[in-house]
Amino acid sequence: MNFLNLESGGILEYKKLTINNLEEVAALYNELMYFIQEKTKDEYWDFTELTIENTCKRLIDYIDNPEQTVFLAKDGEEVAGFIAGETINCHLPISSVKKVGYISAAFVKPEYRGKGVMKSLDMLITDFFKDCGLKYVELSFISKNQLARDSWAGIGYTTFREQARKRIGKDMEFINSFRPIIDKNSKILILGSMPGVQSLANQQYYAHPRNHFWNILFNLFDLPLSNEYTERIKLLHDKGIALWDVLESCTREGSLDSKIKHENANDFHALFKEYPNIRAVLFNGGKAYTAFKKHVGLDFNNLEFIQLPSTSPANTMNFEEKLIKWSFIKKYF
Repeated sequence: MNFLNLESGGILEYKKLTINNLEEVAALYNELMYFIQEKTKDEYWDFTELTIENTCKRLIDYIDNPEQTVFLAKDGEEVAGFIAGETINCHLPISSVKKVGYISAAFVKPEYRGKGVMKSLDMLITDFFKDCGLKYVELSFISKNQLARDSWAGIGYTTFREQARKRIGKDMEFINSFRPIIDKNSKILILGSMPGVQSLANQQYYAHPRNHFWNILFNLFDLPLSNEYTERIKLLHDKGIALWDVLESCTREGSLDSKIKHENANDFHALFKEYPNIRAVLFNGGKAYTAFKKHVGLDFNNLEFIQLPSTSPANTMNFEEKLIKWSFIKKYF
């Protein structure tokens, strides 16, 4: 075991990944992936399948593997950082080197940076590669990630080749949701996932004529349906209902939720702080609920979260069934 004295007087323990640490390291690995997304803002990444369970499945192959390994630094029970590596074939056909060590992932939590943690992890994985009979260690990082570039240069890594790309497929632009319809009297918040194509074109919530949302809402309050958007907004304010979408931006082909990728959520912590009278959050369909749970979480005091059937025409449930389900709203009035 290896130890590092911290400036605080504590110690870090360095060890190999075991089944007991798998979920902790998987969580940190996912944090690294989200860090890369945040730093690069690159649509190249698709984190749809990035879950603790799936990451654990990938990392478990590194345990007791003669050609793969993960080292971690622990501060008591907390994983402060990790480094993962494997032996790979050299892809340069004219190279005299046939195999190299490759660092596939490495991350140190912000509060442990500048304390030599990555340097110590690199020493351990370098010794692992030496024991494999290798002479070189390689790694790659995203060009926009200046922190990674500086960190690796600081422990002896130099650039010897660069990778370039160009996009040849259909350009997929990001779409953005609307500002919330909300005021200080709002008691419930209804959330969709992202406005559909027609809503974006009209710049109106639930603009598709076959979407049941407005028809349901007017029915619930025994009012005749109005096609005037100003009257629809007035109904929301009169009844204390707020509207917004979970996602601030994403890419999507068409209007189907199943086509949503590259999700970025709206800032709900700020919203709930500014509008403390919100008592319940109602999700218009499953995608809104799962996106909120994934990107925001349900850990809010004094808030009730309810998933309701989607009012979208893509949901084949008939209007009467949807109306019955949505009548849940009445408990707040």
